[in-house]
Amino acid sequence: MWAATAARRRTCLPSPARSSLARTTAAMVRGDRPRSPARRARAPGQRGLSPVSGTLAHVIPGDPSLADVVLTGPRLTLRPWQQSDGDRVCAILQDGRMHEFLALPHPYLPEDAEQALARFAVSRADGTALECAVAETDTGRLVGSATVRLSDDPEIGYWIATDAQGSGYAAEASIVLARWGFARSLRRIRLCCDVRNLASAGTALRAGFRFEGISRNGITSGGTGRVPEHRGDLARFARLPDDPPGRVEPAFPPLPDGGLTDGVVTLRLTQPVDAEPFFEQESDPVTVANGFTGREPARPAVEAATRRAGLDWLVGPTGALSIVDTRTGRFAGALRLRRPG
Repeated sequence: MWAATAARRRTCLPSPARSSLARTTAAMVRGDRPRSPARRARAPGQRGLSPVSGTLAHVIPGDPSLADVVLTGPRLTLRPWQQSDGDRVCAILQDGRMHEFLALPHPYLPEDAEQALARFAVSRADGTALECAVAETDTGRLVGSATVRLSDDPEIGYWIATDAQGSGYAAEASIVLARWGFARSLRRIRLCCDVRNLASAGTALRAGFRFEGISRNGITSGGTGRVPEHRGDLARFARLPDDPPGRVEPAFPPLPDGGLTDGVVTLRLTQPVDAEPFFEQESDPVTVANGFTGREPARPAVEAATRRAGLDWLVGPTGALSIVDTRTGRFAGALRLRRPG
């Protein structure tokens, strides 16, 4: 059961809407949760993804040369990069959607792909990282990139082409790389992402990585040449060899598209666009007087909280929902759920 907690606060809702909100929230607290979205149908004969599936090839623990390492999972082959991959890499990374959370040259040019492939080969040769092209085993189609950096704090990173996203490929590649790393006696592997990158955070959980915290302003990249500067808060996940197998379940159930509504009010995940009305509400003298702290909030703290609200819904222990008027979309208040325990 989910427990709901909220400070007494003034909202912009008329009395009927407040009654509607009470009914909607009560239903959620009772456990009348929305059904999870239907899972993607499997192709005939396709195996489901599990943390123990996949095989390892050419793994020699302690061998500094990674040039020929090839790994396979249920659907994917993680292989060395080839010069012939350049055109596909360039086409994938020219898509503007790939630039939201990746520090990439803009525009992305063929010579950028050539330089990247050269760096990947060097990393494999000197043993500092296992840089892999991710390809569908059945078709050979290149769908992304996955790497495990073999530093003092090993880390997995990846990207998946927009035309291959939504298939669980990033999670499968991460599971295969983690198993390979643990076979080489790595004692810990981390996975990090921008707090706003909910797709990547979900991948971490599905791959069995556990949330460990947030590094404020922990992302600092780009800002030179044709690579735009990227700064942001960093969500940290990690996996150990003796962690329980399987995925880590999200803290709260997924909400239906559009949120929870009865036609009068809608409860949806708090978003960055809610920062200003949320700050105005929390700064209202009546709200301050009846709130938990008795103090006005700091604007940067409110902005940070709205940026990470989607992540909080995945990792807990609390989750923020915004209350909006269903007809107008106007922000009218907020509530917070807390998992017991």
